[in-house]
Amino acid sequence: MKKIFGLTVGIATAIILMLSLQITANAQVYGDFDTVRQIRNVPYEPLEDGIEIPPSAFGLPPMWLQDLDDGYSFPNGIDIGFPFEFGGEVYTRLWVCINGFVTFSQPPLVPAKDPTALFYMNASYPKNVLAPYWGDHYYHTDVERFNGYKPTKIYYKSDPDRGVFIVEWRFLNINDVNVKSSIATFQLRLYKSQDPYSAQGDIEFAYGQVGGNEYTNDTRVITRNASVGIKGEFDPADFLNGLEYGKSPAIAKSSMKLTNEWAPSGGTDYRIRFRAMARFNVEEFWGDGDVDLSKGYNRKHYNMPQSRYVTVNDARLILRSVATGIPLDSVRRREAYHGDVNHNGRYYYNQFGVRKEIRWRNKYYGDSLPGEIGSIKQIFYQANEYDAALILHYISARIPELPWLYDTIPQYGKIDAREIANNIIFGEFELINNQVRVPIYLNGDFAGPLSIYLEMNEPFTIVKNNSSLEVDYQSGRGVIAGSGEFSSNIPIAYLTFEKPSLVLDRVFVRFNENQKNPIFLLGKVKENDNINAVNILDNGTKSPVVNLNIAIPGSYNVEVLDASGKVVYSSVFNINGLSNFNLDWNTEEANIGSGVYFVRLTGNGTNIVEKIIIIK
Repeated sequence: MKKIFGLTVGIATAIILMLSLQITANAQVYGDFDTVRQIRNVPYEPLEDGIEIPPSAFGLPPMWLQDLDDGYSFPNGIDIGFPFEFGGEVYTRLWVCINGFVTFSQPPLVPAKDPTALFYMNASYPKNVLAPYWGDHYYHTDVERFNGYKPTKIYYKSDPDRGVFIVEWRFLNINDVNVKSSIATFQLRLYKSQDPYSAQGDIEFAYGQVGGNEYTNDTRVITRNASVGIKGEFDPADFLNGLEYGKSPAIAKSSMKLTNEWAPSGGTDYRIRFRAMARFNVEEFWGDGDVDLSKGYNRKHYNMPQSRYVTVNDARLILRSVATGIPLDSVRRREAYHGDVNHNGRYYYNQFGVRKEIRWRNKYYGDSLPGEIGSIKQIFYQANEYDAALILHYISARIPELPWLYDTIPQYGKIDAREIANNIIFGEFELINNQVRVPIYLNGDFAGPLSIYLEMNEPFTIVKNNSSLEVDYQSGRGVIAGSGEFSSNIPIAYLTFEKPSLVLDRVFVRFNENQKNPIFLLGKVKENDNINAVNILDNGTKSPVVNLNIAIPGSYNVEVLDASGKVVYSSVFNINGLSNFNLDWNTEEANIGSGVYFVRLTGNGTNIVEKIIIIK
């Protein structure tokens, strides 16, 4: 009987673990902008006709008593003048803080003196922040001229017709209240989106004069230890460092660098810009399948019907996210929101930080929400491999539209209800070219949208065996999705493990969103003519037959060794093609007596040892 390397498959005692993707509330600020840019040769433009925010307007909640050290402007904030989207939410108002930033969220009760708060999430830190120069600053009034301080002015201007909103901190005492000459002027600029389907606009920081206090002879300016950038709301690492302009987004969203010079942009005629990425963010399109947002304004499928903007690429993006474990953008109106085509992908985090799924299939995302949800901003969205299968099912014209809000998909074709597949079968393992290949069958026939998610303790690749399917994989994760007619007699795909011996002690399978314990056809490894092998025939006789099966051309050496390791027989073969023959040897001529011996085949990457017993 032909034998090859041992293959141990610990499936009978496998620990089947629930290893659903750890999809978190993926905060989206760093995904809203393509990179941080330096805009050159743009002179600083002082705000000539802005509205001054009076000193009396700056205070801290809840009492809003005047605070010229850390205060925010007005209890109700300032009207931007046009809708502006940030971090997945559309805002029309913001609060200006003396400490060199604005926030779209209600200010916290605790003063925000620490500029490194731009890089961390804490209940005491402001959220949804735009910070052209965040530090421990101070506002000085007109009467303080007599004490050597230059009066501070903070202005704002909303110009919807020109599509810009500007905040200017002018002659602000920066970083050290005891250094009267340490003053600076800088701006925040918000630009109105030109996309009729999105309120995402650009953000810009501009820097003017530093120093120049005529009320003191001191000329020192403290420009160290302020932060520059933008910050979101949910993810502890959801920020972009504006000082890392011109570098990769990966650096900008991880660097905690603080300023060390003026101007932070590189010069007063340079600006820092966060350029918004175009997205299609219309609420009524939850689950329409447009994961790549191609129907957005000025995009490939703008103003086209659903049958044009839903493509295979949308399904592939979902499969890639599942295979890599990197979730799609989970905020409302973003990628996962569009990809949740069966409307069961909503989730939230409760007060204890525990993730909770919302499985009701509602037409409107705000329906059937648990009482512990206080804001729609707590709801996130996910899309999985079954959503990808439904997208492919829609493309094949098997359902009329997306979203598909029903729990079942009608089977089509001539399939008996008793034969409809609901699980997978791993077929007999094959060893091919020192790799293990495993066929995947369905446990019945199937006609419709099909999705399978696999997770194992060993890395594998997937090769589809049906043109109706799409596959993706990475390390120990893999996904299969498609729409078509599938027979239980033909493998839908093959798994390949890059090693000749493996132990699978962890296997997780999801079949059309349902967790399954898969079926394994255990037994001997299937023989295959495309491998090298040594077969011992008539073992335990006077002259056992040594059969060689050589599939890979090359030079080989065959040796027979006794129990002590001494070579008692040796021969060399040059093989030009697939060969199967018996070793031409004679135990009498070789003077080989009774006992246990070993046959070793080496060469061309092969090292096979088989035991033989000779009885005379």
